[in-house]
Amino acid sequence: MNALPALLLAAAAVVLPAETVRVSPSGQRSLQAVIDAARNGDTIVLAAGTYSSAAAVTLADRERLTLRGEGSVRIVCTDLYQNVIAVIGGRDLRIEGIQARHAQPLSAYECEGSVICAENVKGLVISRCELAGSGSIGVDLSGSEEVEVTGCWLHNNTFAAISLTDVSSITISDNRIVGNAATMYAAGVSGLTMSGNVISDNGASR
Repeated sequence: MNALPALLLAAAAVVLPAETVRVSPSGQRSLQAVIDAARNGDTIVLAAGTYSSAAAVTLADRERLTLRGEGSVRIVCTDLYQNVIAVIGGRDLRIEGIQARHAQPLSAYECEGSVICAENVKGLVISRCELAGSGSIGVDLSGSEEVEVTGCWLHNNTFAAISLTDVSSITISDNRIVGNAATMYAAGVSGLTMSGNVISDNGASR
């Protein structure tokens, strides 16, 4: 009598192995479609080229997912008022080796979209990325914790390179932060560590 419940519990406990999923700009599926179809724990490898979208590339409520560029990879958002990459909820995520920007960055702060915007995330690594000329913010974090920004080049963002609002346990290391309207905006921040960064030619922090 108890065999069926036991089998159902055993089936529920099965965890499928993580996979490496590859996508290219010329593929039949969009980058967003590939992200939406990926399972938690997967690594999505972007082949070299430009991935253009009118909406933000979004990772929503995902776990242990990696977005990794292979070669020269550019994610370009054509709408200045959208974020280029949006991370909403989730935990233990990685974004690696990607150039991201808007299609026509403005010389003044006239749009609202950030390059990478992360909200309510626990555990996020942004590494070896070029985040440039968004019209606003290179890395925009709010309500998040355990975030690392490392080995990135943040430049020509017209509000600030980095914005931190109500965040904790943030490490910013070994980045080039150059030519932004400000280095950082910060409010409600605890546990911020900065080391090994090259910071020059930015406006005053806000």
